[in-house]
This record gives sequence, structure tokens and C-alpha cells, in this order.
Amino acid sequence: MFEEFPSGEALRDLAKELDKRDALINDPKFRENFKKEIKKKFAPKVWHKDLSKAVIIDCPDKTLIGKNFYQIAEDKNQHPVDVFLDTIIKYDKKIRWTTTIANDRKEKFKSLYNFPYNLISFSDAGAHLNNMAFYNFPLKMIKIVQESIDKGNPMMTMEKCIWRLTKEQGDWFNLDCGYLAKGKVADLVIINPEKFNNITENVELDAIEEFGNYERLVNRNEGVLSMVMVGGKTIFENEQFVEGYAQSEKYGRFLERVG
Repeated sequence: MFEEFPSGEALRDLAKELDKRDALINDPKFRENFKKEIKKKFAPKVWHKDLSKAVIIDCPDKTLIGKNFYQIAEDKNQHPVDVFLDTIIKYDKKIRWTTTIANDRKEKFKSLYNFPYNLISFSDAGAHLNNMAFYNFPLKMIKIVQESIDKGNPMMTMEKCIWRLTKEQGDWFNLDCGYLAKGKVADLVIINPEKFNNITENVELDAIEEFGNYERLVNRNEGVLSMVMVGGKTIFENEQFVEGYAQSEKYGRFLERVG
């Protein structure tokens, strides 16, 4: 998000040089520019730059948890940007905050899901492991469509929903996958609709053992996936991966264009 305005880019460039970063943050001229740029709400951007919508979820100072930066600024009689930048210097990676930047207006879902030029296939979370977790967006779409069907006002049929998440994408990229047919590779996901209430926006921190226990954000959807099969081999069942998965056993294949 910080690459969307010059002062934010300057902070990102010094992410691994903390002394220089902190010196920059303490520079009055930098703070003046930061305050000007963060107020430009209509500049090309994804982040809304509204610190009143940035809520602290973890911090060594437990009294700050649950508050946004405007509330803290009011308590301290300071400018919200000064409070925000001061907390970066003081706590660095020990403070975590959250905000919503998109896809929170449910009245827009129907038009987004049905817009023919949307390819519903990409989550940016894989490039921002400890900042975002949108991995369950296909499950969320299925849940939302099913809820609209149950209410008697369907956004689309469930068949179209599944097609948009599978075969439509395979066809777009000329890949022989994304559908069920006799003689084709068995790539399957079995979903339990009775557990749809477990599909949420909640995220958790989880360590990646293979990368020195690096912490990344993940989504939990307990009980929703009954089984996952790749290339005719079961890789996930009963809430756990099969023994040897991603270690001693090879699964999957490189998807090549056909025709």
C-alpha cells in the first residue's frame, strides 16, 4: 500500500535499514510531506489512506489494541500521522494493524460476480505472506451465492458459480482442466455446505517450518473441505494433509496450453 505515494515509497526503500528509516521518519520535512500525501484521497490508489480505519490488533502496549490511530491521536493530542509514524519507530514489527480496502460492499457482489470480463482467479496474498490472506475467496464466493439462493434472490445458479471458478478459467488459458469428464485427470475438491458458516474473513498467523518458521497469514475454514484430490491422489482429508505430501511424494503437474 505504501508504494502508492512518494513518502510511503521512501519508507519501503529503507525497510531493511532501520536506522536510516527511523532518521527519515523523524525528519520534520518528511512528516510534512507524508501528511500532505496521505490526504490526497483521489490519487490513483488501492489504500484509502484513512488512519481512522486502521485498527491495531496486536501491540506490546495492550492498551492500544482495538483502537485506531485517530483515537490514539485524540488521547495524546497529536496529529494521527505523527502517532502512526511514532509507533513504527517504537514497535516496528511488534505492532500489527488491520484495515479493509475493498470488497466490503455486499450490494456490489452480484454485479462483480456476473461481470463477464472479470476472471475470478487471483489473490495477491501469495505475494504478501504476512500482510494479507485472501486464499479462501473462491469458498467465500460459493458461500455468498448459496446464501442468495437460499434467500430466494439468486445472484446466479450454483452451476454458473462453480463454472466461473473452474472451467471458465481453464478455457480462458487454453488448459485441459477445470471440469469433470470421463478419462480426464481427477483434480477434485469436495466441499461440505453444512460447514459454510466456517468460511470467514478471519486470519491467523502460522509458521512455515521450511523457511525458518517465518510467520505468514492464513485462512481457516474448518470442516469445509472434506477432501482434495490432485491427479487422482488424495492430498487432504479429515482436516489434514496426507503423510508425505510436499515432502516425499510428488503430486500435480505443470499445466500446459492445449491446441
